[in-house]
Amino acid sequence: MEGDVHMHDFIKDAAAASVLFAFAATVAIWAQALQQM
Repeated sequence: MEGDVHMHDFIKDAAAASVLFAFAATVAIWAQALQQM
């Protein structure tokens, strides 16, 4: 049971990191596109 809880937290952290990374990448792409305009 302890292992399951730890795994769930790990998956939750990984998901949050993925969302943050995708958001940062999107912002960076938008910034580059705006600079080229």
